[in-house]
Amino acid sequence: MAWWPRSATMSEVPIHLRVPAAIKGRWVQASRAARMRLTDWITVAVEAYMSQQLARAVPPPGLVFADLRLAREADGSVSFDADVLLRICRSNSCSQRTTWRG
Repeated sequence: MAWWPRSATMSEVPIHLRVPAAIKGRWVQASRAARMRLTDWITVAVEAYMSQQLARAVPPPGLVFADLRLAREADGSVSFDADVLLRICRSNSCSQRTTWRG
């Protein structure tokens, strides 16, 4: 029997994390308190963090998506009109740090 008890055709893949014992202990405690498997608890925490990384903003009146001049360059990078992005940011009262978070 393989070490991984599920079918080899499943859509899940294992990942291995090395964390200090104290951190793992906190995670285990939190997952038990939430009545979740540790794997599920970590997944929920990571996905919640990642969803916070998305910035959502409403463009100011008169601005259309095309004004951003968003493009994928030949080298795979993305280009856009930063002045338009800053206008959107200002109209939504977000900080430049929020806008340029990497």
